[in-house]
Amino acid sequence: YYDPTTLNYLGYIAEGARTNLLLQSEDLATSWTAVDTTVTVNSSTSPDGTATADLLTEGSAGTAAVQQVVTATADATYSVSTFAKFGNTQWVRLQVQNGANFFNGWFDLQNGVAGSTAIGGTGVATAIRIKAYPSGWYRCELVGSVGSAATSITFLSVSASADASTTRVNNSTRTMWGAQFEDSAAFASTYIPTTTAAVTRNADVLTYPFAGNASATVGSIYAEVSTEWSAAVTASMLLVAFSSAANRTHPLYEPSTGVPTQLFVDDGTTPFGASGLTSMATGVRKRAMSYGGVTAAITGDGVAVTTGAFDGSFLNTAIGIGNTTDGSNQWFGTIKNVRIWQRQIPDQALRAITI
Repeated sequence: YYDPTTLNYLGYIAEGARTNLLLQSEDLATSWTAVDTTVTVNSSTSPDGTATADLLTEGSAGTAAVQQVVTATADATYSVSTFAKFGNTQWVRLQVQNGANFFNGWFDLQNGVAGSTAIGGTGVATAIRIKAYPSGWYRCELVGSVGSAATSITFLSVSASADASTTRVNNSTRTMWGAQFEDSAAFASTYIPTTTAAVTRNADVLTYPFAGNASATVGSIYAEVSTEWSAAVTASMLLVAFSSAANRTHPLYEPSTGVPTQLFVDDGTTPFGASGLTSMATGVRKRAMSYGGVTAAITGDGVAVTTGAFDGSFLNTAIGIGNTTDGSNQWFGTIKNVRIWQRQIPDQALRAITI
């Protein structure tokens, strides 16, 4: 996986299975409803380098929208995202709704800034993000819940006269591509193209034999990592896991209550972690841990190690990288330069390798 702007290599991206419920994610004139909006398909080059981006030209009735209805899980958290490019209007608004219940988010396509969120009825907005791509493209992401036990959910995109404004801009233009609606998702995963049906991406699974590659009783682990998530997650994310499906230990993982400024160790007895680290959501970070005797240690960014009790043995059937050894609990982020030693690196050296 490569950074879309710098093109720097970030490593293997480990993601769980996700589904894009929106049909025709690259053709907004098919399976979509355009209200007071003209859709010119394949009008320019999209972020993937193909001529599949659509130009949206709004009218002057003040009712413009490009929208699609999906069937989703009631009262779940939804992540919606789309790639958008400035035309002649600075702000675009994304909305997810069922009647009077909705959540909104505003995005500045001139300056690449995520703006305000707003809700109505039983709607809840939990996150808004924007990420720059080459050639003036931005990926706009909005996360929230509609509530009200609704399963028929509408996703729509419109222009906005300003941040937090619901007033459209007459004759507004913008380019869109790669629309995505992920059910029961606290953050957007990488883009999943669709045509006539929803598409599910398989989970990424990477495992290695334990024998000859690691020791259950003494060792050290290093990795350079980043995350797609920037807030508390809904399930544990595994960076490096040991053992089998039935019994797991986690030399490096993020618990379900965690955030990307911390990382934990779990030998199967008493978990502990390092906190206050540089966020893994804002760039590639160096992380390392060691274990042996009765002590384990963890660090990142070259800071002082955090130590905890080690029960003397990690389980030792298999090694999972970016997932548990049975292929679940994906990291949802990038991983590169993973190193496993069958010796306990001293604390000072552990710090040094993460600078």
